[in-house]
Amino acid sequence: MDSDVDSNLLELRSNLRGQEQLAVLDYWCERRGSRRMPARSDLDPLALARLMPNIMLVETSDINCARYRYRLIGTRVVQATGEDRTGRHFAEVAFFRQHPDELQRYAAVAISRRPVFTLEPFTNQAHGTTYDAERLMLPLGRADDHVDMILAHFRFRSGPYRSAS
Repeated sequence: MDSDVDSNLLELRSNLRGQEQLAVLDYWCERRGSRRMPARSDLDPLALARLMPNIMLVETSDINCARYRYRLIGTRVVQATGEDRTGRHFAEVAFFRQHPDELQRYAAVAISRRPVFTLEPFTNQAHGTTYDAERLMLPLGRADDHVDMILAHFRFRSGPYRSAS
């Protein structure tokens, strides 16, 4: 793996505060081996079982990574958003109309083929409450030159879904 990617991962790891985020990143690194990123098929749902409530899998569905669709959404993320978006494209979701810059963050992962860590506004569509969530986004791809999916883990920093770790 090239040193630029390795230094990016070291910097990213130093920004993570939650134990679950560190566990997700470590698992992702383990599964990728010497490749730029693991494929979706490299992940074992049982290995991620305790982390699944705060995980999403997002599919990139075109060569330019301009279209995204929710493939899996953890129960805690569904509760926090107040809606189950599974199977829906981002263009159908009010959150992305309210926060179009968030699409750019997914695009950054898809285009750079590197993990991205951000703080995002998180809105419960049912109640209209907004709170902060840390989001770790990790690329997944069958080939090192194309991201097929993005694995996202959320750590809620405020609100009723605030994470202790």
